[in-house]
Parts: sequence; structure tokens; C-alpha cells
Amino acid sequence: MTEPKQQVVGQALAQVQYCLDEENLREMFKNLIANAADSRYSPMIHPSFSTMITQMSPLDAQNLSLFKGDEALPVAEYRYDMQDGSYHRAFTHVFLANPNVVEENFCDLQSASLSSLEHQGLVEIKYGSYLADKDAYKAFEELPLYKGMKKRVVPYDENVRGDEAPPRIVGVSITRGMVSLTPLGHAFVKVCFEN
Repeated sequence: MTEPKQQVVGQALAQVQYCLDEENLREMFKNLIANAADSRYSPMIHPSFSTMITQMSPLDAQNLSLFKGDEALPVAEYRYDMQDGSYHRAFTHVFLANPNVVEENFCDLQSASLSSLEHQGLVEIKYGSYLADKDAYKAFEELPLYKGMKKRVVPYDENVRGDEAPPRIVGVSITRGMVSLTPLGHAFVKVCFEN
């Protein structure tokens, strides 16, 4: 045991009151306070951790906890491919790793959650870099949302001249990506999810 940092413990005790009704956020505060006195964890603790917890939704905490065992998880972006060669981003940060999220508008919820975690510097989201396991992305192709997007593809019509009609959707595509913890995120997960 080591003497806990007052800056960390004091902030955590002051801010936990705003998260008392959310069990997973309370648990994170409990771990932060306990680990502040543990010499194995105290060098990893940053004074901003308690503020980060108060800025999290329960979904953010759930999503972040998924990284306890994985270095990186798959994420995708759904795009409409346009006739003129451009694309329109339909959904970004589509994240399927959290089995607890089944709401109809889960894409918006997950996109906001991942964006918030990225904004706090806990995760990094990259497209173009992806997991080597191609099977990790199969579920993105099976999503009803993606299948619905495919129905919006307009077949080619020779009678419509390109300059007379707005660009058509000629295809849909999935851009594979991955979301992984930053060094700050690694420390945060270790300190706030382990006890």
C-alpha cells in the first residue's frame, strides 16, 4: 500500500456524487479510489480520471469495459457510392461489439459513444487500418441497416443523361476500421475497471 494522491482521491470523492445512480460509473470511482492507494496502479493514475468518469454515459463505460481483454475491436463506416465517383457517408463508427445495445437507433448511440471516448483521448478510431481476421467484419454485412441501404441503389438507365439528373446511388460499401485504446486509455481501463 502507498499513500493515495490527494488530488486524485479528493476529486473522485467530490465528483462521485454526480454518478451515484449509475452502478457502473460508481464502480469505476470505487476502483479509482482503491487503486490510488495501490503501488501497482498509482503510477498509472492521471488526475483527470475522475473528471473523465463524470463525463461518461453508462454506454461509454460499457463500451470501454469491452477493451479489458482486447487490444482492438472492429468498427465500420457505411457509405453510399454515387454515380459521379463520390461517396456519401451514411453511418460512421458502427460498432457491434457491445451485445447489450439492441435499440433501433443503436448506430447513432454507438457513434456518439465512440466519438466521446475518442474526444477524451481514451480510444483511437482508424479507417483503412483493420483487424486481420476478416470474419470480424461479417456481422456488418448482415446488419438489416446495411441490407436496407442496398435497396436504395438505383439501376443504370440509358435514357437519363448524367447532366439532367442528380447523382444516383450506384452502390453501397463498408469501410472497415478498428478502434483501440490509446496509452491513456490503457491506463484508465487498468485503473478504473480492475480491483
